[in-house]
Amino acid sequence: MANSLLADHLDRLISGLSDATGSERSYIDEWARLQRENGPSKTEDTLNIEDSSWQSVLDLYNSQIGVSNPLISKLRLKPNFNTILPSIHSLLSSNRSDDEVSAELVEILGFDDIELVMQVVSSRPSLVHEMEQLLTVHTFHDGLSYY
Repeated sequence: MANSLLADHLDRLISGLSDATGSERSYIDEWARLQRENGPSKTEDTLNIEDSSWQSVLDLYNSQIGVSNPLISKLRLKPNFNTILPSIHSLLSSNRSDDEVSAELVEILGFDDIELVMQVVSSRPSLVHEMEQLLTVHTFHDGLSYY
């Protein structure tokens, strides 16, 4: 039900974009194609939002794609997550020292997220494994990421 509500909302937004530019039109066409190919979600009938323990839409989304690590959930909140995920994975899986990794992560994530950087560095092995799973799920197309 939640997925169909989202799809209905996106359809209403799409139908109002008659003045879309070429690239916007290609994204709209891609959405319509994916919607036709994928059809309704299988979890639509079994998902009961009112009885769920999710705190946010992101929690629900993470549960659907198998993300359980809260640090990855925090990283996913970054607007450029799809762009930085391969770099962060490569950095964490390297044999560089924690200090070197921390310094580079601060460059990637910014000084405002220094606490997140420290948490990420202290959880390197488990994060590398989950990031590998995420990277195998990602399919990049025209700057968009589909799961």
